[in-house]
Amino acid sequence: MGTLSLNLLSNQTNNMNKQIDKLWDLLVNYELASDSTLQLVTRLNGYTLETMENVLYALTGYHSYEQFMENER
Repeated sequence: MGTLSLNLLSNQTNNMNKQIDKLWDLLVNYELASDSTLQLVTRLNGYTLETMENVLYALTGYHSYEQFMENER
C-alpha cells in the first residue's frame, strides 16, 4: 500500500471511531446503557459501528445516531 492509501485508511478508521464514540456517549448520557454493558457487548460482537447501531436499535427502535437525535430532541 502506498502512503496515500494508508493515510486514507487511517482517516476512515478515525472517522469510524468518532462515530462509535458518539453513539457510545449518547447511549450512556441518555442512560440507555452503562459503560460496562457496552464494554461487554463490544467484546462479544466487536467494537464496530454496526454493533453500536444494533444496541441503539434494540433499546430505542432508532437505526442511527442522526435518527435518534431528530426524534428525541
